[in-house]
Amino acid sequence: MHAVPTAALYDITRVLEISVSPDGERVALLTREYDYADEETVTSLWVVPSDGSREPYRLTRVSDASSPKWSPDGSKLAFLAAREHDPDLRVGRPDDDSEESEETDEEPEEEQNSTDEKDEPESQVWAFDMDLGGDARQVTAHDEGVSAFDWGPDGERMVVEARDPTDEEREYLDQREDNGPVEVERLQHKFDGTGYLDEVTTYLFVVDVDTREMERLDDANDGGYGFLRGMEPAWGPHGRIAFVANHTDWPDDNYIRDIYTIDPDGERRRKLTDSDLSTAELTWNADGSKLAFVARDPENWYVGSIESL
Repeated sequence: MHAVPTAALYDITRVLEISVSPDGERVALLTREYDYADEETVTSLWVVPSDGSREPYRLTRVSDASSPKWSPDGSKLAFLAAREHDPDLRVGRPDDDSEESEETDEEPEEEQNSTDEKDEPESQVWAFDMDLGGDARQVTAHDEGVSAFDWGPDGERMVVEARDPTDEEREYLDQREDNGPVEVERLQHKFDGTGYLDEVTTYLFVVDVDTREMERLDDANDGGYGFLRGMEPAWGPHGRIAFVANHTDWPDDNYIRDIYTIDPDGERRRKLTDSDLSTAELTWNADGSKLAFVARDPENWYVGSIESL
């Protein structure tokens, strides 16, 4: 048996995620490739006909795409990426700026040292218009970034998952970014792949795709304990939004993840499981009458099954 040369790894393209269009004719692929010169990985988003009649076409040329999802009518392909802000959000005057500025020949000053802007962009939802073509359009502009999303059944709204710190929590996070002390008051204070934890609550927001307006669903939150896998929102075809969260009495002492549903207006939150499972990967059936998910024993993650409600 011959060993594979290390250099051969740079010729491998790994498929990380796939998303099939609603009509079944196209497949979006998320791949990982390897840059030999810079010794780094490159993650790209591709589209290919499902019948294999054409070679895959690369949509993104920056290494930051993830979570591709088609709109219900297949006209748009959304994904998460940490890119520079869309020009639509960077140029022109704010809509609420009613005062006329004095005419001047001077160019606007660049606020290179502004503390309001972070050095690196946060992950946001972007969407390609597969009919019109061109670059992707930024859908969200949340200060803390977006960690997960799903399309609404009408294709005009999305549900997104994002942290929303209070003013006091924001001050603490800024202090930590400036190498300030880490303050810990919780049992589960650190987690592999995440580092030191905090108590910032993650919420679900409903976003208008056209206007980018966001509305927070106060009752759809993780209580500050979503460090395992997030809330994994799934918007069903009947209009209800499913998500996972741990709202037990002592969340830091267990790996329980219950399933909840809520209306898009934030009303009628309902708990579907009995705090005896660690659930993930929620998927609605075509008419929204059933919800499938992966379940594990919170005491022993190696014991798992696929369930439905």
